[in-house]
Amino acid sequence: MEMVYQYLTGPQFRQRIEAIVEAFSSMQQDLHKEKKAITKQWAKREEQIDRVMQATVGMYGDFQGIAGKTLQIYYRSDEVYVPDFVVETKTDKYLCEIKRADQMQQDDVLAKAKAAVVWCQHAAAHEKTYGGKSWSYLLIPHDAITENKTLQALATTFSLVA
Repeated sequence: MEMVYQYLTGPQFRQRIEAIVEAFSSMQQDLHKEKKAITKQWAKREEQIDRVMQATVGMYGDFQGIAGKTLQIYYRSDEVYVPDFVVETKTDKYLCEIKRADQMQQDDVLAKAKAAVVWCQHAAAHEKTYGGKSWSYLLIPHDAITENKTLQALATTFSLVA
């Protein structure tokens, strides 16, 4: 027991503990530096991807204006969704989808709506950059469309956001 006590209170044990603590501290500092560098890289990549997305949406809009082709939005990786119609007013643009009231909560309808909302967000960001109009997605149940409903009333009630 005396030998254990002498070892634990002696310089050799203290040096080994100091070496372990120093190694752990060094590893922790290196890990913090790596995390900071990777986080910075990720932020830069996210910014680059956002710029590419905005430019792509803008280019797609340009092609739509030139070629007048049908608007297609991808959802569930490779499936294509074509909204029923687009409405442009003096101040806004709307992607509109009319669905039977009993279909409003179907998975397919909700997946398309989610993709359309994201598309509208990107289109709105692009438009904002160039002084254009905002975009909104309207998912409207068929029984909400009546003779006395205005587009503004429908937009207030049925506009979806992310």
